[in-house]
Amino acid sequence: MAAKLTDEQVSSLFEELQEENDDIRESLEEFKEMSPEEQAEERLDDMEEGVSEFIGRLNASQKAIVKGYASQFTSTRALWLTYRQDFQQAAREMINNRAANPTFKQDFVALMTHPDKFRSDAFIKLRNDNTRIYAKMAEELFYTLDKKQKRKLISKIDDMIEDIEYLMSND
Repeated sequence: MAAKLTDEQVSSLFEELQEENDDIRESLEEFKEMSPEEQAEERLDDMEEGVSEFIGRLNASQKAIVKGYASQFTSTRALWLTYRQDFQQAAREMINNRAANPTFKQDFVALMTHPDKFRSDAFIKLRNDNTRIYAKMAEELFYTLDKKQKRKLISKIDDMIEDIEYLMSND
């Protein structure tokens, strides 16, 4: 699909991505201006919202579990934005030179399937650390789920499996 984009479509796509990046950067600046207490509260709210998307409304003990882990996470937002911009720049350069590149399709697939080469070591380390913390929190939360929450979680997992199966069948 990327090979068939017009120059105007490519320009429009990357202008939109730049606007998103600007919005993210603005959000980062607003976050930096908050007090540590406000940052902690926002992080907690984001985490509770993220967990509730998978299991539904959190009860008091589940909120306490999330709160107990929230302070252990390290923000990766700024590092993620840098990664996102570097990855987008590489994609843009590749797409802009697609007509002169006989292996564009293979090169573009390689770019899309190996994004880690654009992630800094610091970002990868923090992301891995946060993943370990999140896994511990998820395990602790799992033992507190009621039947309705378990059904919602299973439904979400089933949806992900369907998405993966669909993607695997359309290569």
